[in-house]
Amino acid sequence: MKNHRDEVSHSTTSPVNTSPPASGSTQPGTPGRGSTSILTVNAPKKKQPYPVVAATAIFAKGTSGVAFSPDGRTLATGSADRTVRLWDTTAGGTPHVLKRHTAPVTSVAFSRDGRHLATGGTDSTVLIWDVDTRRARTELSTDTDSVTFSPDGRTLATGGTSYLGDYAVKLWDVSTGATVSSLSGHSDHVLGTAFAPDGRTLASAGRDHTVR
Repeated sequence: MKNHRDEVSHSTTSPVNTSPPASGSTQPGTPGRGSTSILTVNAPKKKQPYPVVAATAIFAKGTSGVAFSPDGRTLATGSADRTVRLWDTTAGGTPHVLKRHTAPVTSVAFSRDGRHLATGGTDSTVLIWDVDTRRARTELSTDTDSVTFSPDGRTLATGGTSYLGDYAVKLWDVSTGATVSSLSGHSDHVLGTAFAPDGRTLASAGRDHTVR
């Protein structure tokens, strides 16, 4: 899939089939530096690549995190301008902007029920937002480029970064904001975390060339 003109740092897939935004409903421009593209694809035939049916470019300055809501109707993007934008993937139009971070937002993730959105930034802050009210309900103090909800939505995993030299993977209680556990092992920046579908196993990948 060739659409961006610069490095692609994050990608995600919609959990359901959605139609691309209406023509002209997003800000115009060719996808390039600081853009996000929504690609609508068809299922491939045997040994064939995914054919792109439609590509929609939306401007989100220095985007470094993207995540679809569980119903596929909202796309969250985290940006270098310290904001989080919520885009309507079916109707398009102007996104809702969440402002609370004081530094670039590097990671975003929805809970499985779609009620909460976690955002992590280089301001040593992770915020858990109420999607309906668009308000931050919990604030965690940690450096991370990775936020991941457990399948039941009760736990949030964050990966430590090189900003402060803390490379621990931390587990947080979503309802209270308390640290449940701190998992050591990585010797460099943790780039990503992922829960198994049953929530009993957590994987983490780091710049130390290890997966734990």
